[in-house]
Amino acid sequence: MACQTRLSLPYGGPVEEAHRPRGAARAEGGPICKNPIADVCDERGPQVPEYLDSVNVKWTTIDVTRFAEVEKDPGPVFLWVGMKPRSLSRENAEVAAVGCKELLKEFQITDVEVAFWQSLFTRSAGSQLFNYVCSVHAAADVRSPLTPALGLQIAARATPCFEGTGGIYICEGGESKRVFVLTARYIVFPPNAARNELHACMKASQPRHDVLLLGSKVFQDVLESIMVRIGRQAILVDHSPPISVGTGPKRFTEDWALIQLHGEKIDWEAFKGNVIDLDTKISVDDFILKMFPHTTARTSFKYPRGRLLQLRDVIKENELRHPTMLDTNGEECLLVVKNGNSTDGTIGRATGIMSFVRECFEDGTHETSMELAIYPYGNKDGAFSAPGDSGSIIADGKGRIVGLLTGGAGQTDSTDVSYATPFYWLFDERIKAHFPNAYLYPVTA
Repeated sequence: MACQTRLSLPYGGPVEEAHRPRGAARAEGGPICKNPIADVCDERGPQVPEYLDSVNVKWTTIDVTRFAEVEKDPGPVFLWVGMKPRSLSRENAEVAAVGCKELLKEFQITDVEVAFWQSLFTRSAGSQLFNYVCSVHAAADVRSPLTPALGLQIAARATPCFEGTGGIYICEGGESKRVFVLTARYIVFPPNAARNELHACMKASQPRHDVLLLGSKVFQDVLESIMVRIGRQAILVDHSPPISVGTGPKRFTEDWALIQLHGEKIDWEAFKGNVIDLDTKISVDDFILKMFPHTTARTSFKYPRGRLLQLRDVIKENELRHPTMLDTNGEECLLVVKNGNSTDGTIGRATGIMSFVRECFEDGTHETSMELAIYPYGNKDGAFSAPGDSGSIIADGKGRIVGLLTGGAGQTDSTDVSYATPFYWLFDERIKAHFPNAYLYPVTA
């Protein structure tokens, strides 16, 4: 149940179990790729969180979404405000909602409702790798975690139980032949175990910070599956700037680390570069129907051989905000896929309007940034991500990179919305600032 300005609230007390607007218990939230509020969020967006702060709303996320019941047209656009559990009375929620609507009216936005819900934002935290495995191979489920396909399951040697995902391969370029795998910094430098400061491996005598392929849980799962012991080999964190939020004019999150690969751990003759393993749990037909809902796009798509989706390009800012893909109703949409440490292969729906995300800490401080929101494909499909999936690369069905997964929001045991840093910004403006000749590892046939 949630507070809305167009509905009366029957009683006081804290807003509890607020997931969706009242009357939409069976509805699913979805992205918005085209609406006048998009321009307001870009130009005047900070005024909304500033107003909520002024009326003491302990918000955690601010998304723009709409809700629709299965097989029904979506309802009105909502400003969907996540808040710390049991931190807001119904009376105060209604006051804040009215204030938000009055603020939007100043920008001629009159058709947006306001809803509150309880949520917490969290940063979803060897032997030579096997060659790629066809999905019909009897050992596909067992060997997939040990192949170099994207979705590498990793953890720092110092904190092997804090697991995450290796996202994409990047070449240093220039005269260097070094190859890195990109992940989220806090996977390899957990905030409670390391200082938030620059890590740069400048010389051989410098202390190493090793990363293991397979964290403790995944490694044990593999051992139980194959009944043999596999030695885990370490790879080295080469460069990781401190985590920063609200970074630069676009106010995105900078949370990344480059891990240097050991050449002897990979069979380079069989190495295919940046490919996402679409996972055995997503059938061919299911992938095509969901990722290409409009018949005109579906007819020209061919499912990738060996279920390995090749990543060859990056979606730039303009198309991220104004997608060219169409859904079954002919409306703009951006459907995405990832393979992560915790939830494996999943399909989701990205939005064209950036969200505000606030991470709150035990000492009462907080940090705010802009993120790209990704919703589950549907209620029956489960969450797009979960803790441990951070660092995963997110792409569309054409193999174009969308973003790097950084976290999610929901109640303590679930993720309703996932968040990512747009890759066009992360790669061009942040990574290349340190590695100017860097480029994506080429995909081989």
